[in-house]
Amino acid sequence: MRHLLHLLRDRRGTAAVEFAFVAPIMMAFLIGMVEMGRLFLIHNAMTFAVDETARTAMVRKTITKPELETLAKSFATVLDPERTNVTVTVTPYDDGWRTNVSIHYEFHLMVTFLGLGAFDMERRAQVTRRDSF
Repeated sequence: MRHLLHLLRDRRGTAAVEFAFVAPIMMAFLIGMVEMGRLFLIHNAMTFAVDETARTAMVRKTITKPELETLAKSFATVLDPERTNVTVTVTPYDDGWRTNVSIHYEFHLMVTFLGLGAFDMERRAQVTRRDSF
């Protein structure tokens, strides 16, 4: 009985037990913050790539669709080229041209749990260039 009371009053190891309860929650928050940072990085890279490609299509009259697709991929340096799909369409519009640029990217999470693995992201930009005013 005396030995049992001694064990109940002993406070050694309480920090380890508390850490065992708190550590998984803290790690989940840390991993979540890293994933959100990656998501924002990819989103911003895609936005920059479509905006700059659309701007280039508006400024340079002689640029071709394959050149614009290559340019869009070169602007998105942080994206994995194998998971990046760039689409450029150029159509006549009134007295000019309308250019649509879109990038599709398959975003993979670093840690896959709870059934979350990958999802598609898309960014689009559209510009209209008039040849006469």
